[in-house]
Amino acid sequence: MTIEACMGAERAVPARAGFRASPDGLAAALFAALGAVALWLAFGHALGTAARMGPGFFPAAVAGLLVLASALVAAGAWVGPAEPVERGRLRPLASVLGAVLAFGLAIDRLGFLLSAALLFLIAGQAVPGTRLRATLALAAGVGGLTWLVFVKLLGIPLPTWPR
Repeated sequence: MTIEACMGAERAVPARAGFRASPDGLAAALFAALGAVALWLAFGHALGTAARMGPGFFPAAVAGLLVLASALVAAGAWVGPAEPVERGRLRPLASVLGAVLAFGLAIDRLGFLLSAALLFLIAGQAVPGTRLRATLALAAGVGGLTWLVFVKLLGIPLPTWPR
C-alpha cells in the first residue's frame, strides 16, 4: 500500500518534480547561464583592486552575485515541492521584447520622450484587456519621470525630441 493510498489522494504531498521539471529549476539555469556569460565578458576588462576598481570590477561582482543567486534558487528547486511548468505565452514575451527593440531603434530618430511613449504603448499590449487611456497615461507619466531622472538629474546626453 502506498503513502498516497493511506493519506487519501487529496492529502498527498506532491513528489519532487526534479530540478529541470520545475519553474525554479529553469529560472536557476537561466540565471546561471547569464551570470556565466557576464563573468566571461567582465574578465575581458581590467578588474583592478577594491581601492582602484577597473572597468570590469563592478560587472564581475554583479555577475558573481547572479551566479550565487542561481545556486540558491536551484537549491530551493531541488528540495521544494513539485510544480508544473506552465506553457509559455507568446503575447507577453513578444510585447516586451518588441517594445525594447522599438525603443532602441527609435531613440535616435524620435528622441527619448516619444521613444519611451512607444515603449510603454507596445509593452502595454502584453496584458489582454489593457485600456488605451491607462496605457497612454502610464507612458506619459513614467516616460516623463525617466526623462527627468536620466537626462536632467544624471546628465546623460540623450536627445529629448525628434531630430
